[in-house]
Amino acid sequence: MAEALAGFGVAANAVAFVDFGTKVFAAGYSLRKSAHGTVDADETHEQLTTDLAKVIDDLNKSIESSATHRQLTPNETGLLELAKQCNAAATKLLTALERLKSRANMANGTLQFRDSEDRHNRISKAHEATFLWLYQNPEESVTAWSCFSKWLISDTKLYWITGKAGSGKSTLMKYIYSQQRTFDHLEECCGGATLLTAAFFFWNSGSEIQMSQPGLLRSVLHQILSKRPSLIPVVFPARLESCILFGDDPQAWSLTELRQGFQLLAAQNLADTKFCFFIDGLDEFAGDPVTLINLLKDVSSYPNIKLCVASRPWVEFEDAFKDRSSLRVQDLTYRDIQAYVSSHFLGHVGFAELERREPEYASQLIEDIARKASGVFLWVNLVVHSLLAGFGNADRVSDLQRRLEFLPPDL
Repeated sequence: MAEALAGFGVAANAVAFVDFGTKVFAAGYSLRKSAHGTVDADETHEQLTTDLAKVIDDLNKSIESSATHRQLTPNETGLLELAKQCNAAATKLLTALERLKSRANMANGTLQFRDSEDRHNRISKAHEATFLWLYQNPEESVTAWSCFSKWLISDTKLYWITGKAGSGKSTLMKYIYSQQRTFDHLEECCGGATLLTAAFFFWNSGSEIQMSQPGLLRSVLHQILSKRPSLIPVVFPARLESCILFGDDPQAWSLTELRQGFQLLAAQNLADTKFCFFIDGLDEFAGDPVTLINLLKDVSSYPNIKLCVASRPWVEFEDAFKDRSSLRVQDLTYRDIQAYVSSHFLGHVGFAELERREPEYASQLIEDIARKASGVFLWVNLVVHSLLAGFGNADRVSDLQRRLEFLPPDL
C-alpha cells in the first residue's frame, strides 16, 4: 500500500513537472522571440521559473522517497536526469531575467538627476488647519471654482490651479500630492486599473535642469518607470539594448529621446493602468510657455492620463486653460489665513497681554491681516513674524499698526 501511494506521489509530481516545463518552455520561447517583451512579461517568466524549481524539488523528493528500499527504474532515472537538466535551465533563465532587470534599472537610473526633488523638499508644509476646503463642494458664497474632488473621480483630463505670486500654489500642490484622499478619489476614477502617479516642481531659482523640459520629462519618466519597471523596454528599447550589450550607456539624454519616450509611455493603451501627473510652477519654466502648454495639451489628450498643473495667471496660461476645471488660490484662503495667524498669535504671551490691554484692537488685528493680505501667504508670513517681534517688545498699538502698514500688500 505504501509503495502504491509513493508511486502515486511520483506520478502526480511528474505530471506537474511536465505541465510547468511546458509553460516555462513557452515563456522562454516568447522571451527569446520578442526583444521588447510585453508589459509584466518578465514578472510572469520569473514566477513560472521559480514555480518550476519548486515542482522539480518536489519531484526529486517523491522519487527518492519511493526508492528508499528499492532500485530506481530506468524511467525514474531518466526523469531525475531530465529534472536536473530543467533545473539547470531554470537557473540560467532566472539569472538572465535578473540581469535584464538589473540593466533595465540601470537605464532608468540614468534618468534621475541629483536635485530632482530639491524644490519639492524646500516648499513649506501646509499649516494643519489650511486647505481643508479643497476636498469639499464649493460654497455658493465664494468665488466660483471647480470642485477638485469631482475632478479627481471624473474623466475630465486637466485641472489648473492658478494664483498670484506668494498665494501658496506650490504649498497647495505639495499638500495635494501628500494627501491620501487625492489618491483614494483617483482610484475611484481608475475603475480597478492600477494608478501610477508622478510629480514635478519647476524652480527658476534652482539649477538649469530644474526649470527645463528635459528636467520635467526625466523626473516624471523616472518616477513612473521605477513603479513599473516592465515598461522600460517599451519606452526606451534602444537605451536598454545598449545597457544589455555594454553594461552601461554614458550617452546624455537628448530632448528628442525623452520626448519620444514620453510619447511611447503616453500612447500605451493599457486597460489595467491609469496615470496622473502633478506639475507645479509652469511659470518657472525657462522657455517659451507655449512650448510647455503644447506638451501638456498633447499629454492630456491620451485617454488614460490626467494632469493637475499650477501656475501664475499669465496670459498664455489663461488662454490655454480658461475653459478647463480650475481654482484661484487667493479667492479661497481667507479662512486659512485667519487660522494661520490665530495659531501663531493665540499662544504668544505678548498677544495675551495685548488682549488684556486692548481687547478690541487684538480681536480686530487678525481680521485686518486676513483682509489686507488679499490671499498672499508670503505677505502674511512676513507680517506675522514682524508682529510677534512687536509682541515680544511690548509694542504699543501705534507701533504694532506701524509694523502692519510697513509691508505693502503688493510686496
